[in-house]
Amino acid sequence: RTRASPYDEAAWLLAQALRRGLRTVCFLQVRSMVEVVLQAAHGHLEDRADLQGRVAAYRGGYAAAERRRLEQRLFSGDLLGVVATNALELGIDIGDLDVTVHVGLPPTVASVWQQAGRAGRRGRPSLALLVAMDAPLEQHFCRHPGDFFGRTIEARLPDVANAVILRGHLLCAAVELAPLGEAEVAAWFGDAAGAALEACRREGRLIAAPPPRRQPR
Repeated sequence: RTRASPYDEAAWLLAQALRRGLRTVCFLQVRSMVEVVLQAAHGHLEDRADLQGRVAAYRGGYAAAERRRLEQRLFSGDLLGVVATNALELGIDIGDLDVTVHVGLPPTVASVWQQAGRAGRRGRPSLALLVAMDAPLEQHFCRHPGDFFGRTIEARLPDVANAVILRGHLLCAAVELAPLGEAEVAAWFGDAAGAALEACRREGRLIAAPPPRRQPR
């Protein structure tokens, strides 16, 4: 049996969720398909012009002001649905969602949970729907879901051999953990961190904190 396009299947699922008043994000891996899926969703909502105006696209490449406007509409509930890339995966408060639709598996387990975790916050029930592509690995997981759900989340390790990446991590750590001690830097980032730390100091991006004053007994 020939299946419909995964993108049209996702657009149909998105339209059905919107018809039921469910706030939904449809995540795509391919940026060029965002507007295609949005147009298909509009087609599945031909009889609901009120809903057509409450679903939009969101991806990298939009002007910052346009992205902020879409985020505010989604947060306020003015937008009921959005077709997005992983640009909407992290770091943006878009309020309470009910459903996530995923067209193809993201490249990491962490990304799957980050995207699915957009819905169902604060103890609310939620639904995550995967529209698998025809890739062998995705088809395998559809037939053997236990193989997917048994996978562990990947460890994210910085490449400390890359001086540019190492400096960036040092600056982030200094903000999050201020004051940041040299012993902590060595323990987390290894011997190479000393030179990077000194370079950040010379550039004025980090300053040495004065030792704490001892209170008289």
